[in-house]
Amino acid sequence: MTCRYCKADTVPVLDLGFSPPSNQYIYKALDVEYYYPLILNSCVNCRLLQTSINIDSKLLFDDDYSYFSSYSSTWLAHCEKLVDEIKDNFKCDNVLEVASNDGYLLKILKNKGINAYGIEPTKSTAEVAIQKNLNVVNDFLTIKLAKRLVKEKGNVDVLIANNVLAHVPDLNDF
Repeated sequence: MTCRYCKADTVPVLDLGFSPPSNQYIYKALDVEYYYPLILNSCVNCRLLQTSINIDSKLLFDDDYSYFSSYSSTWLAHCEKLVDEIKDNFKCDNVLEVASNDGYLLKILKNKGINAYGIEPTKSTAEVAIQKNLNVVNDFLTIKLAKRLVKEKGNVDVLIANNVLAHVPDLNDF
């Protein structure tokens, strides 16, 4: 396998067997559960640690995606503190959150008077955020989308991406 970032060779460093993707639930007894190798590789050049295979993003983040960040009270408390730190330390005229999920962080930003929008690839969570009257683009972040958004919304002062890079198959397009 080649590195997702620099395209050099990688070598396996840890084999954890096979695992189903996270948040993929079986709803009926006859549904098939898919398992994938869970092998961690290290790039021989840049040392980026990464899984040995890329699962199609559309499979992982489908229309029925079931993880909603706003259900975790400890995560919400963390986000309140994060927004306060961002507001105290950075210019915040235009903030972007990548993988904004159900809009928990966007809502906190909005409530603190910060102009913000999100990019969220999962339909289920993006729809919840949009129903909360939050500004969300339902798509995967790519260079093409970024160029379009810069034209439409201008440059951003702060970009937030919580727990995102591990799920990105093409880091250079991201």
